[in-house]
Amino acid sequence: MYKNRVSILFLFCLLAVQGLPAAQNSVLAPVKQSAADQSRTETEKTVLWLDANLGITESFCLADTVKRPDDEIFAYGTSITLPKLIHRSGEFEKLNRKISEDFAAIVNQAISNPKPGKNEYHKVFYNYFITDSIVSLKITDLHAYHLSEATTAFQVYHFDYKNNRLLNTAEFFETLGISRVPVLNAFAEQCAMPPDYTEPLFNAEWFGLIKWTDFNQLKFYMNEKRQPVIIYQVAENGIENEQILE
Repeated sequence: MYKNRVSILFLFCLLAVQGLPAAQNSVLAPVKQSAADQSRTETEKTVLWLDANLGITESFCLADTVKRPDDEIFAYGTSITLPKLIHRSGEFEKLNRKISEDFAAIVNQAISNPKPGKNEYHKVFYNYFITDSIVSLKITDLHAYHLSEATTAFQVYHFDYKNNRLLNTAEFFETLGISRVPVLNAFAEQCAMPPDYTEPLFNAEWFGLIKWTDFNQLKFYMNEKRQPVIIYQVAENGIENEQILE
């Protein structure tokens, strides 16, 4: 998924990389870019100031997509936009470096070969959510193949910008005073297969890992309505999806 209000220049870049949600079988093609716009990287970006001192901008933006001649609603190629948090007096180096390192392989591949085939569309984009003094960044990595269902994977980063520190999932829960057990129980109850809602949609081994062994493997954030959202591994194929907890 997503409440961002962006400046005109920032919106232009996001529109250039828009795709459809993962559940759709084909992806709407972004408008074909001119040669000058097809490879936008470390240029100066517009900052969206979230408060008096905290701002968000792009650390990397590349848009290189082309419509298939035999399918007007599918584009192949690559669209990537990655975020960077900044302060009036500088950057939040630890967070920004972590994001850059995590996506370095994807960025390098996109720069060297943005259109690997006419059947492949790759999009990376982000959303941000603010809860008290914490910014949660959700980065979505979407792959779509012509006439096939898209697949998604996610990265979530929690950053306490008042104290300039990254938070893992456990620290995020502790900072906001959220109890793990009710959240996991609600997830297990709600993320189930209809009509009887007894068969889980999630991978049971993954759930056992985050419940009993390594809670920090859980990808979790609070959305714009302050609803808890869990990103889980789907049972049958290991791809990731989201569950909003009611």
